[in-house]
Amino acid sequence: MRDSMDAPPRKSLFSRLPSWKIWVPVLVVITLVGVPLLYRWSQLRGIPDIGDPFDVRTFTEVVVPDEENAFVEYQLAAQFLDSRPMVNTSDYTDEMETRWTAAPRS
Repeated sequence: MRDSMDAPPRKSLFSRLPSWKIWVPVLVVITLVGVPLLYRWSQLRGIPDIGDPFDVRTFTEVVVPDEENAFVEYQLAAQFLDSRPMVNTSDYTDEMETRWTAAPRS
């Protein structure tokens, strides 16, 4: 019973919050950043959507004949890449380390 009487009084929630010296600059920065963004958003919100000014699909669609299309040849070459065996990188690394250690130093 005596322990509870000797304990220091608990601080209130309000006294544990940071002081006004911290909150005022934080709120000023938030206001300085937020107000221009909110103003711009409100101005852009009032602009009506007029749609595309022309038929975009006709100008963005590109048709390349197969004899001029390099991707056709790339697809043929990619078929051969899949059938080749993978290179063992550990053999390459061992070979490079051996050669670099044997290289003359200047």
